[in-house]
Amino acid sequence: MAGLPHLIWSNPETTISEIIYYGFRYFQYFILRINYTWEEYQRHRIPRTYRRRRQAILMFFNAWLVIIFLIIYICSGDSSIWISVKYLEKIVDCQRLDLLVIAIIVLICIGEWTWFNFFIQIINYKSPIQSIAYKTLLFDDKRLATNYRRYLIIYHLFIKIAAYIFASCIGIGVIITYVMEIFFVTKAYFDNQITSVQLLFSMIAFFPICFQVCSLICLLLVGTIVAGFILEFLKIRMKQFYVFLKQDESSKNIPKMKYFWNWIQKEYVELYSEVALLDKTVSFAMYSLESASKILSITTCVFYSRQMEMTLSNTLAMLGMTLAYIYTAVIFSRLTFSPKLNHQCCRLILNQMARRAIIKHPDRKIKTIIKSNLFIQTMSDNHFGFHCGQIFFITKFQVVELFMMNLPLITLFYKKICMAK
Repeated sequence: MAGLPHLIWSNPETTISEIIYYGFRYFQYFILRINYTWEEYQRHRIPRTYRRRRQAILMFFNAWLVIIFLIIYICSGDSSIWISVKYLEKIVDCQRLDLLVIAIIVLICIGEWTWFNFFIQIINYKSPIQSIAYKTLLFDDKRLATNYRRYLIIYHLFIKIAAYIFASCIGIGVIITYVMEIFFVTKAYFDNQITSVQLLFSMIAFFPICFQVCSLICLLLVGTIVAGFILEFLKIRMKQFYVFLKQDESSKNIPKMKYFWNWIQKEYVELYSEVALLDKTVSFAMYSLESASKILSITTCVFYSRQMEMTLSNTLAMLGMTLAYIYTAVIFSRLTFSPKLNHQCCRLILNQMARRAIIKHPDRKIKTIIKSNLFIQTMSDNHFGFHCGQIFFITKFQVVELFMMNLPLITLFYKKICMAK
């Protein structure tokens, strides 16, 4: 934490372009796992060498090594090499650890599938997130009001500090978990409950598993920060667009209103295209998050129903799975701004068109009227926002409905488990 004051006061990013430029390097390293320059991507000349793809290959190999080992581990019984699941449950005083192992396997598979999808888009030069980042990199800061620019810089500084603190907490948590694992197995060894081979293997095998879990958490953390800033940037632009419409609505100058109408259409189409481009990445990511959230919800329910008593180990496990569900709900709620602002802008433009229809003006043309009416009809029905895969369009109503549907589903599932037990 000693570097926190330095991080706060030595903020090199003073423009939106600089924020995107420096932030996207972390996105490349932690999520895409491949290093390349903007010029190489734009010219379709990313070198396909082992040196460039070494990180992706090694982490992909580690992920599948962990998956294969965990599958063998839960399917096998007693072994002279590793500690069995049943005996591990006695060591940590926790029941049904195999459920947690299965959940970890599924989460790693979802994380690697999500990464592989992004990686294929990059090497085929068809990445939507790369395109939206490049457009934002070329964005002129003067198009935003001074207070909005200042807000985005402060917002970026805030999420950077929050990420720094959260990453430190993750590091400390992983270290504590690894130390606890060493403590439990060492205590079991001195109590003559496990052999020296099992002790050594447990210490070695637990490290790549911790590394893979940390990699999955970093993927979520960095992806949330990068996507969060771009979303906030688009939200601010939509707010500025809404404020402009509100000011233009009170204008009595018909030629001025006609001049700004072309700007309104151009700005809206640009915002819609950028949101639609970002949605190609966000929809797939949200589908993966929702799938993981459902799996963790069911796993938490079953895991809790199988516990004899609540101890430190199972409490921490349940807390982690519950936080993952809350995280997904928060992300969904952050994606509901665009339909709301789009509806508000649509109402303002409709009011504006109604006022123009009442005021008589000799220069009005039928072509302009038809074009304006078509634009407002398209604006009200174009699903301006984000999707969860191809399942549903994300609105506040859908988020509340999703939450309300999860509660009875989990309750019924829990009752069925308890009755079967």
